Amino acid sequence: MASGQASAVRGDRRRRVDTLPAPASEPHATSSHAARTGRTTMPRIVLASTSPYRRELLARLHLPFDCVAPQVDEAPIAGESPRVTARRLAQAKAEAIAAAHPDALVIGADQVADLDGEPLNKPGSHAAALAQLITLQGRTAVFHSGLALAA
Repeated sequence: MASGQASAVRGDRRRRVDTLPAPASEPHATSSHAARTGRTTMPRIVLASTSPYRRELLARLHLPFDCVAPQVDEAPIAGESPRVTARRLAQAKAEAIAAAHPDALVIGADQVADLDGEPLNKPGSHAAALAQLITLQGRTAVFHSGLALAA
C-alpha cells in the first residue's frame, strides 16, 4: 500500500478506504441473516482517541460508540511531512485498537499543524503556547487531518 493511504484492516488483508460510514438512516452492514430477514446490523464503533473534540464530533451522528486510548508513539519521523504524519498516526491508532477489538469498526484520527512545511508540535506549556502564537502572527498555518478505519 502506498504510504499515507488510510486503510481498513481485517486480519492480514488491507483495503483502501475513501469514505466515511453511511449516514445513520442507511444500513451499515448486513449479514446473510439480515439479507433474508430484511434486518440490518450495525458494527460496534470504537473511536481510537481520548480527544474531547473528536468524541463530540462523532457524538453528533447519534450513534453509540466507545472511546479507547491508543498507545501509539506520536513522534514524527525525521523528514516526514506533516500530511504524511497525520495519515500514519491515524492508521497506527486505528490498527492498535482494532487488534484488541476485532468485532468493531475502529476510527483512528490525527491532526498535524503545518507552518511552512514543518510540523507545529503541541506547545505543552503556557510559555511555549505564547511563543508559538508569536511565531504564527501574520502567517498561515495549515492543518492536516488523517482518518483511518479498521474493521
